[in-house]
Amino acid sequence: MYEVFIDDNKNIYIAHYNDHSVKKYAAGSTTGVVVAGGNGQGNNSNQLNGPLGVFVDSTGNVYVADRNNHRVQKWEPDATAGITIAGGNGSNDVCNNLSQLYYPKKVYVDKNESLYVLDEYGRVVKSVS
Repeated sequence: MYEVFIDDNKNIYIAHYNDHSVKKYAAGSTTGVVVAGGNGQGNNSNQLNGPLGVFVDSTGNVYVADRNNHRVQKWEPDATAGITIAGGNGSNDVCNNLSQLYYPKKVYVDKNESLYVLDEYGRVVKSVS
């Protein structure tokens, strides 16, 4: 497991790198529910490949830094597949825009819905909202 995110309701979201999923644990629970990925390692819209970062916005959308797929996916509440909102077009170690990412590690969405992605080299790429 890698990154942990705790929402306002004290739900815990954990990016499980080796399980290729993000799980949500209700406050006080020891059993998680898959909210992103969980369909084996891969690059289809319902799969992840080594997720590292997770962020959940106030409406329950789950954003995943899908490291080995060089992309960020957005999973809406109760979705069975994610939508690629950054990257997904191969890797780019220059990483100066959101069309190609280089091993994204963290993801953050601000109140204006701007997307920030931190890559393997510690560079931050921001979307224009």
